[in-house]
Amino acid sequence: MNRYPAEECYISDVEMGRRCSATVPMPAGNRPAPGDVVLFAQGRRRVGESPQFLQGGDCVQVLLTDVVDVGASDSFAGEAVFHVSWSPLCRPETTTLSRRGKPIRTS
Repeated sequence: MNRYPAEECYISDVEMGRRCSATVPMPAGNRPAPGDVVLFAQGRRRVGESPQFLQGGDCVQVLLTDVVDVGASDSFAGEAVFHVSWSPLCRPETTTLSRRGKPIRTS
């Protein structure tokens, strides 16, 4: 499983189904594939440093459904960059109004 640092709002967007793709670096020889699991954990990454994760921070894991090699290297460690996608974890709730003006859940 590959781990990536992410901000709290990014993790929340993944959990709520508002985000279902990312562009991420992968170490040489570790090409991702559909069916792989990726973990986004609260933290940060700075140029020239290893990722730093917040102890006890929020996290979310996803199951990859699509992987595309971007054909570039990232600026942190020169690793290959991939665009990865997954199915939304949940769909954002939507509501519509009935003829009487009462909300009806449609999700």
